[in-house]
Amino acid sequence: MMWAALWRRSMRFGAGGLLFTAASMLAQSAVDCSGPVQTVIGRVTDTQQAALPNAELVASCGTHTHTVQTDAEGAYRLQLEPGAWSVLVKSAGFTPATNTLHVQPGMREVADVQLAVAQENQNITVTAEVGLLATSAESASKSDTPILQQPFAIQTVTLQQLQQQNVQSLNQALKYTAGATPEMYGPDPRGDWFLIRGNPADVYLDGIRVPQAVNSPNSFAAVQVDFNDVSRVEILEGPSSTLYGQSNIGGIVDAVSKQPTTLPHRSVQIQGGNFDRLQGGGDFSGPLNRSASLLYSINGIARTSHTYVYGAKDDRFTLNPTLQWNITPKFSANVFGKYFHGDAGTAAVFLPRSGTLYANPSLGYLPTWFNTGDPATDRYRKRQYMTGYGLEYRSNKLYLKHTTRYVHGNILYQGVYSAAAFLDAAQTQLARVNFLSKPVLNALQSDVHARTHVQTGKIRHTLIGGSDFQWQKYLNRQGGVVDLTQTLNLRNPVYGTPKTTPTITTATNAEQFQGGLYGQDELILGGWTVALGGRYDQTAQETITFGTNGSLTSVGQRPHAFTGHAGISYHMHGLAPYASYSTSFLPTVGQDWQGRPFVPTRGSSYEGGLKYQLPQHLGMVTFSAFSMTQDNRTTTDPDHPLFQRQTGQVRTIGEELQANFIVIRSLDVSFNYTHVNPVVTRSDGSTPGSTGVDYHKMLSPLAKDSLGLWTHYTVRRTLMTGFGFGGGYRYQGPKWGDQANTFQTPGYSLFDGTLDYTMERWRFAINSSNLLNKRYVAACSTTTNCYYGGTRSAIASVNFSF
Repeated sequence: MMWAALWRRSMRFGAGGLLFTAASMLAQSAVDCSGPVQTVIGRVTDTQQAALPNAELVASCGTHTHTVQTDAEGAYRLQLEPGAWSVLVKSAGFTPATNTLHVQPGMREVADVQLAVAQENQNITVTAEVGLLATSAESASKSDTPILQQPFAIQTVTLQQLQQQNVQSLNQALKYTAGATPEMYGPDPRGDWFLIRGNPADVYLDGIRVPQAVNSPNSFAAVQVDFNDVSRVEILEGPSSTLYGQSNIGGIVDAVSKQPTTLPHRSVQIQGGNFDRLQGGGDFSGPLNRSASLLYSINGIARTSHTYVYGAKDDRFTLNPTLQWNITPKFSANVFGKYFHGDAGTAAVFLPRSGTLYANPSLGYLPTWFNTGDPATDRYRKRQYMTGYGLEYRSNKLYLKHTTRYVHGNILYQGVYSAAAFLDAAQTQLARVNFLSKPVLNALQSDVHARTHVQTGKIRHTLIGGSDFQWQKYLNRQGGVVDLTQTLNLRNPVYGTPKTTPTITTATNAEQFQGGLYGQDELILGGWTVALGGRYDQTAQETITFGTNGSLTSVGQRPHAFTGHAGISYHMHGLAPYASYSTSFLPTVGQDWQGRPFVPTRGSSYEGGLKYQLPQHLGMVTFSAFSMTQDNRTTTDPDHPLFQRQTGQVRTIGEELQANFIVIRSLDVSFNYTHVNPVVTRSDGSTPGSTGVDYHKMLSPLAKDSLGLWTHYTVRRTLMTGFGFGGGYRYQGPKWGDQANTFQTPGYSLFDGTLDYTMERWRFAINSSNLLNKRYVAACSTTTNCYYGGTRSAIASVNFSF
């Protein structure tokens, strides 16, 4: 009876009132607000059941007042004395709602309060996440200003999109993102090779740069992100050194880790697919004590799988535990660990142009599974560890965050791969390199930054300031030689021949320290937003080379730089044109084949565009046009493939369009188009005064034009409720196959598909990539290094939540 009365009372506050499912707490009403503190937890959502992060709850009883904010999942935690509390819930873009909550002594239940805030106000920007649409990106921008108002291009890949597409890697997460070129050389379990706006970009994890950028020469040694532990991806496109320090000109791709949840969450999953794929995993999170002050999260997977390449594997084991202590309603601390073990077996499959792009005169076309390595003896094993802690303070006026992370990674990579032109006129004999690499990486990163809001007259300021520190030490040990005893006959390949262990010929220790101070002011006046930011970096780095004769040479540098950005935006009725200018600075560890150390890579970008957010949070469209210039870019040295050289200058002009929609609350639509043209505008040749073969050439392998369309429909009524289906179309235009732009790989179109069914605690899904099993060449980097794209893959998954 009392529950019915409370329901009628809450409904009198409008369709968007508070819904309290707290039957066990309403046995009787308390008269005053005193006694032992009880814990009440719950969730704030909108009318579409989307979580509302940063919603404010103010609970008052007499002279007692408690204020809290919801987390990224829309969950809150209140600690209240027994009594009748008036609770006010406010969230930007929604009508405030108030109701009475009765708290009783001796409460034993938590997580049984559900709040629903409704009645959207269309004149205010909403920051909820629904379907494929997210309108805030705090991790990538360090700002709580909605994406619509920020004068920079920011794209997001939401948790729902990751689930719809059953994303397994960072490359797969970027397939339907404007400006992104994923899987540059086809799918590869060793790492993620991708470009943003035709240029290298950096991988970040929870707002901190992952050491050893994946687009470097030894990118097979890069630290990888476990996507079973990722809740969303945020892409800040273009130079972003002002807030992040070391940064490539393409931008940053920030993977946001799953965090402990206030509300219990438990799920297990089994996946199976072609190529003998079998994977099991779990995801568990929730409170460890009755007051929900101590939270935990742990997830991981174990997988065994082959790939479309004969002998190549994609075995993996990961484990990601996190412990969070909510010391006070405003202050929390957490410690975390991340373990990643990968085994790829055969690591590199370099195929000749003859037999892939063109028909071989003796063999025709090589099959897509063909392996020019040796699956019987090749080895590739990666182990990496991360551990660290985070501190966070959040109040109405101040947000403060500090994170420190230690990273260790080591790799054993030994095998053979094709390395030169054919040895015979019939084009059937390939010479191969016998290669060994044992890189070791250690790194420490720390960042502390604060954010506050200040009012000066009619101008509202969002002030961001902080400092960060990065240290990394990369031990490179490798050797390789063309071994004519290991030639491969394409007509009749023989695997498993005995091989000697290559001698280590390259031994270097590269160590780098970097510290920076940064600040930004976002000024908002009416519909205008102006962002001004600056940063100063000081770097010290040293590269020690150990000669084969016992000699030792040391080369040190102390580069420093000031970077900044400025942007302006005007938003009205959901429409926001913007313009910005930004710079980047990237101290580059390493040296060329002559032992000359690399100088820092620098970049600048001019950008303008238009954003439009549909009413009621039903869609967002972003159009951007940009012109970027990068100096001292590193690329593979064509004359010495195991080394890199620094290209003089690259200028990139392009446009991109990203549109995400929700149609009739059941159909998710994502469309993207990119046109980009990066051209080398300054390049030094091998002799003084000469120009390189790539001068005035387009960078490779990159398509000028690409587009993608992803749709997913979920049945919400009738007997088919919970059934969903969708698919995607991806197009990549022709790509140049070498630095001199002498030949191209043709463009290609691919289709993806998905079927899923959700029933209470169960979710069943089938996902397929390259649904029509199209044979295509993903890219070529030389006439002897071409790469087939992935053939059809199909993965069935079953998820049970409890």
